[in-house]
Amino acid sequence: MAGAFALVIAAVSAGTPAYGQEPAAQQLVVDLGERTGAFRGAASGALYGLSDEGVPSDNTLEPLRLTTVNQKPPAGAQHPNGDALVVAAPFFRNGGQYIQINVQDMYAQWTYENAGGVIPCNQVCFDDYMKKLAWVVDQVKKSPYADRIVYVPFNEPDGIWYNTSTGNAAQYQTRMNALLTQWKAAVEYIREHHKGARVMGTNDAVFRARNYGDFLTYARDNNVLPDFVSWHQLDSSGLNPQNANYFRNNYRVYRELERERGISPIPININEYGGNRDLTVPGQLVQYVSMFEEAKVDAGGKAYWTAAGLLGGDVVETNKPGGGWWFYKMYADMAGGDTVKVTPPAATTVDKLEAIASIDDRRRQARIVAGGGTATDFDVVVEDIDEELFGEKVNVTLAATTWSGQNSDAPPPVVLLDQDFTPENGKLVIPVRGLGVNGDGGPNIDLMAAYEIVLSPGGTGTPGPWNCPGEPRTRRSSPRSRRERSAPSGPRRTGTRPPPPAPATSATSPRATAR
Repeated sequence: MAGAFALVIAAVSAGTPAYGQEPAAQQLVVDLGERTGAFRGAASGALYGLSDEGVPSDNTLEPLRLTTVNQKPPAGAQHPNGDALVVAAPFFRNGGQYIQINVQDMYAQWTYENAGGVIPCNQVCFDDYMKKLAWVVDQVKKSPYADRIVYVPFNEPDGIWYNTSTGNAAQYQTRMNALLTQWKAAVEYIREHHKGARVMGTNDAVFRARNYGDFLTYARDNNVLPDFVSWHQLDSSGLNPQNANYFRNNYRVYRELERERGISPIPININEYGGNRDLTVPGQLVQYVSMFEEAKVDAGGKAYWTAAGLLGGDVVETNKPGGGWWFYKMYADMAGGDTVKVTPPAATTVDKLEAIASIDDRRRQARIVAGGGTATDFDVVVEDIDEELFGEKVNVTLAATTWSGQNSDAPPPVVLLDQDFTPENGKLVIPVRGLGVNGDGGPNIDLMAAYEIVLSPGGTGTPGPWNCPGEPRTRRSSPRSRRERSAPSGPRRTGTRPPPPAPATSATSPRATAR
């Protein structure tokens, strides 16, 4: 299969055709010499991503290195399962850091019942809410996980109970005043009755500078700033540079609102993201995750459009990975490194080529995950490859995973190439061609795929003491860490941990490239 995937490695100048007389491919540039911060890796969460103990299974959770998920409060009526305190044990034992709870998910209906029957939420409505909030706080503070639960007092108040999305200035002021007053009361109650508790908000469905500016001013002046600021990027408009909802613009504007008010940067959580067309599709997910990692925000996480309880559709039947799962594992495998500068081709469309890239000095490895938005060939240009880190020869592996359907499992990524090359002037140009990941040599038309490129020291080296039959060769120059040697390469269908990964050339798992 790799033979059908021509890989050209040379110091190719921009615009030079990669293959004979073919038109020049678009280029995505990765500069390993320009680091942009420690890898955050917090964009893999999901709304109602967990259902019960064992659903999804531990060996689908642990490899993803999840940071956060969003679940219902204890006894919440919004769903029959997914109770935060029920799923806390499997989440935290598999490395999770904190669980968000939408307090309003105590209500059974969507959108939430309004006991007062009017907009904005009146005293009858708020009194009913406060009884439920008191119950939630009482349950959470007594749990062994109390310090790892984050309260989200209100969910999408720009459209539910308060409708602060209105364009009518007088209506907006009345509604925003009600929301702010009730935010203050709710947050003060939480912090008084659950010492050390953290809160998140305002959790609007759409980021609006007007709303968040007024919220920050009021919360600063009344000592009720949240521990996390949150909003949603719910449809594909968040991927579109020409749309007012484009995430990169929202992020920039929000940080400016903080600066204007003298507020130190508050951690951000995009706790619902993606349209139904995006979820489970590696080539769409990489576009969101690249932006979130670039901004170093948490994203916990993928929206809830279909079935709950299986990581936003990335896990099938409890223990089978879909294409989206394999993408998030590619992302998680960057843990421990630093991200580096990525320059994708200029684009003004809703779907576009994006990438995440990292370098890990300890492992002597660089990783790139790219994809999305292109039906034509593209080159990944890797610059400033440090010979002291990688050696004279660099091993390059290329693997691909694509969409398997919202309820269909996927095989491990197809390893398309594993070969050593010699950089010229610290540079390699890696053409990505012929996908439809069957390696048929045809044009790259798989918009749904994500491609993983791993660079590590070349050469054969000497077998290490942990090599077992079926394991990849080990290079003395770059041994794998204890965690890498023992970590599962992905879930299998028996409910047990999978065996050590097979060699890359067997096309079973790109994890074999971690040398």
